[in-house]
Amino acid sequence: MSMAIPALSRPLEAPELRLPRSLTWLAGLGFSGALVIAAVISAQPRAFMATALLVALVAVFLIRPLYGVLAVLLIHQSVDLWADGQLETIGGLKFNLSTGLVLLIVVVGGAYLVENWS
Repeated sequence: MSMAIPALSRPLEAPELRLPRSLTWLAGLGFSGALVIAAVISAQPRAFMATALLVALVAVFLIRPLYGVLAVLLIHQSVDLWADGQLETIGGLKFNLSTGLVLLIVVVGGAYLVENWS
């Protein structure tokens, strides 16, 4: 004598990850362009290195969002060791690599979230 509950009898399915569409690509390109402009204005080698890393992470996120998020999470944990350090000051605001990673997730990840909201 079993009383099966129909809603619980079917297997759970993972949600489908969708590829980024135009809003996410525009946000990624805009963010990458802003990073390159900021690095050129600062003319510091470490700013160019941080820009290269962040642009590479944007590219990974745009091609494979899950791999991009995993890469950001892994890198963010090691970057937190140097979070007190200042990479560059632009307009009186102090930036470091941790700030760049957070901005990447907010701008590009936010655009991805808005596109795939259902």
